[in-house]
Amino acid sequence: MNQNYQDCLPEERVNRMVAIKEILKETIDPNQIGLLCLELGNILYAEQRYENAVKLYDRSIAINPELSYHAWYNRGIALDKLGCTVEAIASYDQSLKINPDKDKVWYNRGVGLGKLGYLQEAIASYQRVLTINPHQHKVWYSCGVLLGQLGQTEQELQAYEQALAIKPKYDHAWHNRGNALLQLGHITAAIRSYNQALAIKPDRDDTWSNRGYALFKLGRTAEAIASYDQAVAIKPDFCEAWHNRGNILGQLGRCDEAIASYDQALAIQPDLWTAWQSRSVLLIQLGRAQELLDSFDQALASDPQNYELWNYHGHVLVQLGHLDKAIASYDQALAINADNAGAIFHKACCYALQKQVDPALQYLQQALQLNPDEYQELAKTDPDFDGIRNDPKFIAFRQTIN
Repeated sequence: MNQNYQDCLPEERVNRMVAIKEILKETIDPNQIGLLCLELGNILYAEQRYENAVKLYDRSIAINPELSYHAWYNRGIALDKLGCTVEAIASYDQSLKINPDKDKVWYNRGVGLGKLGYLQEAIASYQRVLTINPHQHKVWYSCGVLLGQLGQTEQELQAYEQALAIKPKYDHAWHNRGNALLQLGHITAAIRSYNQALAIKPDRDDTWSNRGYALFKLGRTAEAIASYDQAVAIKPDFCEAWHNRGNILGQLGRCDEAIASYDQALAIQPDLWTAWQSRSVLLIQLGRAQELLDSFDQALASDPQNYELWNYHGHVLVQLGHLDKAIASYDQALAINADNAGAIFHKACCYALQKQVDPALQYLQQALQLNPDEYQELAKTDPDFDGIRNDPKFIAFRQTIN
């Protein structure tokens, strides 16, 4: 914005608007009218009246197209605030036709292109910024983020290092640099990068969590748990951190603590199936099957239309050998979502385990019709069907899917 009215008091903006309107009643100079419309647009933008601001920018452009660089640019910013990203980019392009050397316009254009998923084009726009002014740490950082999304991790890492060469105390860049190093398998270096981020901003829950994962990868489990403890102390509803903390505690045989950690994760995200699965395994190992089933009853009472929860309830009942109850649970899932191929396949598995060939084949056929890519191979290899593989009906069925 060429006038920054956002820092003004509301009454100051109102007074200036009144003054501009008085001048517009008297002036006939088109250049002055165009500039005053631009200024009015900027005031309305500061008032968050973005649609009206765009109308003023349009008027300024129509009156004085040769001096409309600022109007096109400010119009783009206002359109972006309205969620009109495509139109905003078109506005930035018009501004750049008039003045192609304005780095802030290239930057906002890159942000817009990134929002739309045009990552290569966004990077090209950021590179234009850096050609004009290579000392912009945020632009290097933004390049790194997009390069990471494209899977170009080496180039992503280089971009963060450029950002840090300009601004060494840039916690976002240290954090993302750690992520890139972790992706490349440089785990110790990643931990050092996370440590740098935390030295700058100790309350970064995401950095503590990622650091915990990296420490776990090195087998430094006590430090990993301590790192996750820091993450959830900062952000008590950090589901992923609670879940990963539970995984480590479970592997260490600290089952009660692991279950408590999974309980925290599930209180935040009740349909986190990996937490249900890990928690179920531990409770079964501890001989606390009834506690497990009770927890499913509570979850299903509060969310009875959650077909995925009914699915997993069925899986647990299978593990406990309650095949008829498992089938009933899968039926509940299918009553909610009739195209739930997983529930249909697992019903087939239950009937196969009971050596009921006809219903096993009936539901297996239905699952294959809904999702042949996933279940064709499982029909050949899943051990639940081992008890009926030599049955002539199953052999004949197998021949139809080879």
